[in-house]
Amino acid sequence: MRYLLTHIVTGILVLLLLVQSMLPLWITAEFYLNQQFYYENLCINRDKPITICGGHCHLNTKLSALTEEHEEANIISAKTLTPELFWSEIDLPGFIKPFYISDVKFHYQSSKPIEWSEAIFHPPRS
Repeated sequence: MRYLLTHIVTGILVLLLLVQSMLPLWITAEFYLNQQFYYENLCINRDKPITICGGHCHLNTKLSALTEEHEEANIISAKTLTPELFWSEIDLPGFIKPFYISDVKFHYQSSKPIEWSEAIFHPPRS
């Protein structure tokens, strides 16, 4: 059950990332599906008798608004992610100051003596 829930949540997150990254493609596809509606109702040049716009002016305004929105989001996220660090040196009283142990010696006594092996430790042979 837990693995099924994990796969479902992962699938939803991947789907959301794909939809968000392909947003300009969705806007363009929606424009071409409803191009006649945009040309007749939302086009800036619809009152002119001869126009080659075909509603692309509305598509350009939507895409430019999307890019401006992304740029503003990037600027805001860059401002919010900038860390502001303030610190000052604190003079601690003597009983709170950290202490360090400099001479720590460990004695390890093996049950087997360490012997010199001529088979391993030898000068290079020519």
